[in-house]
Amino acid sequence: MAGYPLYGPNDLAFGPDGRLWFTESGSEQDLRFDVRSPGRLFAVGQAEAGDMLLELPGVYPNGIAFDARQRLYWTESVARRIRRLEDGKPVTFCQLPDDHVPDGMAFAADGRLFVATTVSGGVTVIAPDGAMLGEIHLGEHATNCVFDGSDLYVTATREPDIEASQRTGTFWRVETDATGLELIPGRL
Repeated sequence: MAGYPLYGPNDLAFGPDGRLWFTESGSEQDLRFDVRSPGRLFAVGQAEAGDMLLELPGVYPNGIAFDARQRLYWTESVARRIRRLEDGKPVTFCQLPDDHVPDGMAFAADGRLFVATTVSGGVTVIAPDGAMLGEIHLGEHATNCVFDGSDLYVTATREPDIEASQRTGTFWRVETDATGLELIPGRL
């Protein structure tokens, strides 16, 4: 992609420019690869090779989403934070505690961010100003989430570190007091 090998393409979202934006977690944390490649953010359109937008070493970029103002957010699992792109530069939106490893996420229409946090055992709810508001406890390691109206669908695992052969995944439907933010449409 844009001249870079992909070792761990992870999450994706269509952006306000119509392109598909995605996180590449890299191979720094993955011992299956001989190469240690940093994580990156990419965007690709219909008739282009794509752009590498940011190189993010040592943080494992993971989930990705756009808010109602169409600003880009992504999670950094190793750094336990959520970042936002402002004026072309990453800024920290929310720093999570040590027992919260952020993965996928989804915005509510009211600006709250619902973040699957693997070690915490559920979904962490973040205010529009970046403050932690609360938790949705599942008792499992949440990996991703998406809204359908006010229902939040969450994927999770019973084990914190899994390999593809372990297949311990679960799928949850959680009723919330929020309504999901409409996703930006796109097409490749």
